[in-house]
Formats: sequence, structure tokens, C-alpha cells
Amino acid sequence: MTAAIGGEQCIFFPSPRSERSIPSGWSPPYCDSVRPGNLANVKAAYPLWMTILPFSVYVVFLVLPSTAGFTLAFTNWSPYAETLRFTGLQSFVSMFTEKVYAVALANTLIFAVVTTLGKAGLGLILALALNTAIRSRNLLRTVYFYPAVLSPLVVGLLFSAIFDAKAGLANQLVAALGGSPVSWLGGRGTALFVFNFGEIWRSTGYAMAIFLAALQGIPVELREASMMDGASAWRRFHSITLPYLMPAINLVLLTSMLFGLKIFDLVYILTGGGPGYQTETISTLILNQFGQDMYAQSTATNLVFTLILVSFALAFQAYQRATEVTA
Repeated sequence: MTAAIGGEQCIFFPSPRSERSIPSGWSPPYCDSVRPGNLANVKAAYPLWMTILPFSVYVVFLVLPSTAGFTLAFTNWSPYAETLRFTGLQSFVSMFTEKVYAVALANTLIFAVVTTLGKAGLGLILALALNTAIRSRNLLRTVYFYPAVLSPLVVGLLFSAIFDAKAGLANQLVAALGGSPVSWLGGRGTALFVFNFGEIWRSTGYAMAIFLAALQGIPVELREASMMDGASAWRRFHSITLPYLMPAINLVLLTSMLFGLKIFDLVYILTGGGPGYQTETISTLILNQFGQDMYAQSTATNLVFTLILVSFALAFQAYQRATEVTA
């Protein structure tokens, strides 16, 4: 509530106290806080004030600890070091000389690319199929989406039982077909297949749900008009459906790629990065290095990995803006 007192614009602020000359529940006018012409400035600055507290919490509890932690990558940090001393880029040099880094990076990229394409492709096919007027489509949507509610930990335990070398369901099927038992998790190639298969099976329903939501947002009038004009199914998909799906496609690609690059729990449950380091990913390598008391190397790996993720996210945002403008 505002009032003009002595040529100044004043604001009454609510207060639980009451005074004889002021209505109950209102405090006296504070003319020093707002002067003529300054009310708009106060309103404009108000949203900025609201960001100070959450931004301070973010800086204190995330930015500062992370920055302080990353500085340890340039030291000899380990449980055996009597004094902490600066070592420069020594922890980073090993990334270009030790084979385990190349294997972990290759496994991570293979997993991220294969699962991203698999989830996006199968999710789009399922969404297009279940967006038609077929019987029991709601039941099928539920069935296909159900694995998405499972955590990677549960999926890892499930697939470790299915692909067990001795009593797994996969080897029982191979034996029934006359083949020899396969050590699915004992080699790099077969283990990567299990990783990719498990993640695609788990998350395809999530991609399908996003594509379904986007498909149902396409105006029916556009489809009907294109059909009346005699446009083919491919022409309708390319000219109408695909442009409307681009935001959803970008979302699925971004989230799937970031999750694929950060994959940890599924790999750790199934193989732990072994045998040797043949199935290591960047995330499992960071943990295993820390568990081997290689604190500085683990921190250096984490720092480089963080920069890779940030660079990918920024590059993808530029791609997203370009594709959505084109669409």
C-alpha cells in the first residue's frame, strides 16, 4: 500500500504490531526506503535479490570445493606422501603414455555413441508405431516404458545373471542351438555388447515417451491437409513430423549422450572394469584409481573428464540452436 506524505511516495509494510494511529496489521510509512521515481528500480532489482542466496549456496558448496579439489591434480597427493608438493602436469602426462586411458576413453565413446543411436532410433520407431490407432496401444506403451523405471543397478544385477558364463540364460540358449558356452563378461568385445544391450533395453522406453509427447503436439490439421494434397508418407514425415520432432530429438540425443559418457553403475556391477582394464570406462577408471591410492591421477582424470563433458554440452547447444532454427 502506498501513500504520498510530505511530497514523497511512501510504502506501508505489513507488520504484526499495531499502533493507535495506524490500522491494525500495518506499520508506519517508511519514506526513506522509497523515494519518488525509485519504485520501478526496486521492482526491477527484486528478482536479482532473489538469486543471491541460491547462487551463494551453489558457489560455497559446489564451485569452491570442486575448484579446491581440482588443484590437487597438480600435486603429489596420495596417502603415502608426507608433504603435499606441486608437481605440475605430471599427473596429466600419464594420460598420454598409459594404455589404460586410451582403452577407457574408447570404451566410453563406443558406449555413448552406440546407446545414443540405439535409444533414439528404437524410441522413434516405437513412438511412430504406437502413435497410430492400434489396439492395446496403451498396454504396449506401458510394457515398453517399464524398463525405464528400473535403476542401472537393478539392470546390472539382472544382466549379470542372464549372461553368467556358467548358468546364464544366454549360454543356455547358445547350448540349445548347438553352440559352445560364451564368456560374455570375460572379453572386451562381448562385454561391450552386454553393456550396450542392457542400456538400450533399459532406456528406449524413456526416449519413446518423449517422442510420443512431441508427436501428439503436432497439429492434426497439418497432417490432414498434406494427405488431401496427396503427399506421400515419407514426404509427410520429412516436411511435417520431423521438424516438430527436432526439439525432442535434440533432448534425447543430449541426455543419452551425457549419460553414456558418464556411465558407471552398469559397468561396475557387471565387470568392475575388468578383466584387467579391458572394460574400463572413464568413470570406473576414476574410482579404481582412487581405490588404488592414486589420488592425484584420479583427480586429474576427473578434471579432464569434466572439461570434456562441458565442451560437449556447449557444442551440442550450438548444434541444437542451428537445427531448431532450420526446422
